Amino acid sequence: MKRPVRLTFRLTRIVTAAIMICALPAYGQTTPTKGAAEELASIARPVETTSDLNPFVEKAGERRLVLLGEATHGTIEFYQWRAEITKRLIKEKNVSFIAVEGDWNAFVPANRYIKDLPDAPESAAEALERMERWPDWMWQNAVIKDLLEWLRAYNDEMGEGRKVGIYGMDIYGAAASLEKAPGYLEEIDPDLAGDFEAALDCFTPYAGNPRNYITAMTQGRVDCSGDLSRALGMLTENRDAFREKDPKAWLHAKQNTAVAFRAEKHYRMMTNRDFSSWNARARNFYETIERLMEYYGNDARGIAWAHNTHVGDARATGTDPASDTVMENIGMHARKAMGRENVFILGFGTHRGTVSAARVWEGSREEMTVPEAAPGSLEDVLNRAGIRLALFFSDEIQVIGFTGDHIDHRAIGVTYDPENERGNYVPTLWPERYDAFFFIDSTRALAPLNQN
Repeated sequence: MKRPVRLTFRLTRIVTAAIMICALPAYGQTTPTKGAAEELASIARPVETTSDLNPFVEKAGERRLVLLGEATHGTIEFYQWRAEITKRLIKEKNVSFIAVEGDWNAFVPANRYIKDLPDAPESAAEALERMERWPDWMWQNAVIKDLLEWLRAYNDEMGEGRKVGIYGMDIYGAAASLEKAPGYLEEIDPDLAGDFEAALDCFTPYAGNPRNYITAMTQGRVDCSGDLSRALGMLTENRDAFREKDPKAWLHAKQNTAVAFRAEKHYRMMTNRDFSSWNARARNFYETIERLMEYYGNDARGIAWAHNTHVGDARATGTDPASDTVMENIGMHARKAMGRENVFILGFGTHRGTVSAARVWEGSREEMTVPEAAPGSLEDVLNRAGIRLALFFSDEIQVIGFTGDHIDHRAIGVTYDPENERGNYVPTLWPERYDAFFFIDSTRALAPLNQN
């Protein structure tokens, strides 16, 4: 049995990264001409102040869901502009919630703080200090702290049913979810809580360690998929009664159970040589957004913050359409379920600068140099066009002919090797993947809060 263990350990290290950068093949990839760069310059909408966001707010603001991407998990400008866009959409377009690429329970203190709920932290900084999981720089930074303070002040002026919430939608906090879920069900149905907790027991020893689960499963010692399906079924069967009795407890019970359910699938599928493990995580992202839409009501509008590879429609990348399992993500699921007219996707990109990342998973943060983008890539073309900081809208991009060919588009995750950068490009049908694109030519690394 030693060989499967070695294999699954290697795959675990790769697939459990906060962002999986896939070396996707380029189908019909093209190198844009000098003339194309000049045409792009003609439709660029320069951004210098928040008032320059007006066209974006008008185009995106009436959609039910706005997805805000990022080309790295460690660039301060991406965070700053997403925060400014978020504030405007909340103030002007009545957004109800923000969902982020973080753990559900890690964001509970932040949500309590901005809504001034009982047992809330005393400050935004304290709420962020309670987020203990790596990578700390993604959420424990000055931009997020300031955004939480702004949300608190905004919510203080709102009525009880109109306060904006902030929530995590990732699956890496499965251990905390297994611990919390039974308590929420106890508030709704004490008689069912015992059976429910027993159904979660199988996965509890493994929730924080995918390698141990894969090893045990490979050796035929455990398979928790049936138990977790049973736990989820208990909630689904009583959905209407539980929601009516205590909507908040129902939301937390369902979400925490779903996190464990999807995490088990994510772990179990790591040995597959396809996108199935990635897709289990992607489905949890989108299903979380659906639950929040349901919780906030028929007129709810939401914002999601996640990497470009999660928000940009996966169908517009170089994924082989002949593959048995194709790559999924939030953008794809949202457009299919809600209709393209109800979703607006904004991607981000940079040509060069610095970035916060680690060399290995759970490694130390480093401020790394982001080299100039590869020749012929989207970022290279925009740099050659003389673009420094500007918005592009897909309907205008299509007018000048960027409609049929893939172009390389850079994606940097929490782990990064700038000396081996070629694998960080995803072939992209640019105007199909996003509804708009925000390009910043030169960018800087995002520092953790304790270093600001």
